[in-house]
This record gives sequence, C-alpha cells and structure tokens, in this order.
Amino acid sequence: MQLRLSNEAKISMRLQTLQRLSGFSFAVIVLLSAAGVVLIHQASPLRDPTFQPNSGNAGSLLPAFQHIRESDWITGATILAALLALSFALFLFFWQYQDSMTTLPTSQPRGVLRRILYFLLWVSFGILTFTGVWIGWMAYLMTQWLVD
Repeated sequence: MQLRLSNEAKISMRLQTLQRLSGFSFAVIVLLSAAGVVLIHQASPLRDPTFQPNSGNAGSLLPAFQHIRESDWITGATILAALLALSFALFLFFWQYQDSMTTLPTSQPRGVLRRILYFLLWVSFGILTFTGVWIGWMAYLMTQWLVD
C-alpha cells in the first residue's frame, strides 16, 4: 500500500529541504570567510618586523603571495561578501517565512502587492548586507596592508 502525500505536504517538505540547504550553505560560507581571514593574516606584510608601512608598499612579502595583485584581493573580497550576504539573506528568509510560504498567492492585488513588497524588502536587505560585509573585508585588507 502506497502512502500518497498531498501537494501541500510535498511543498512543505521541499521548503524544509531548502531551509536546511540554506543553513548549510551559510555555515560553509562562514567557514570560508574565516579561512579567508586566516589567509589574509598569514599573507600580511605586517608579520615581518622590518616592514615599514607607507602608501607605496602594500602587498604580501611572502614569495608564494607576491604574484597576487591588489585587484585579486579586492575581487576575492567582493565574491566572499556577495556569497555571504546572499546566503545570510536566504537563510533568514527561509527561517522567517517557513510557514507562510506554503500558501499560494491570491489573485487579489493586495496579496500580490504585499508579496512584491516583501521581495523588494529582502532584496534591499541583501544589498545592504553585501555593502556592510564588503566594507568590512576592504577595511581588513587595508589594515593588513594588502591593499592601499
């Protein structure tokens, strides 16, 4: 005898899977960010006691990291900030709306407009989170003298 699930139960199960995946991806990206912090610290020229910081000598003094340009550090910081902001916004979105997402949107303009406004709210939250995380990464790169 087969057990048949209703469409609402299937949608709920898929949303729970998405919620778990968003939490897992957020944790992985946080670990990648922590690894990035350690890598930046290890590549920092401030670890060399003879380093004299001034505006013309930013960059790593280690031979393995000398070929990495400033634009590469900035690109890496931008990518990590975007991934972290996106995964954080999705994680919070699925966590907050886990119950209300199983209901289908109504054909009334008020219900559709409300969902559009929620979407725009979450997009703006993601953009603001990205901006904050990116500024944090850039400040850390500058304090470690990898970027002028």
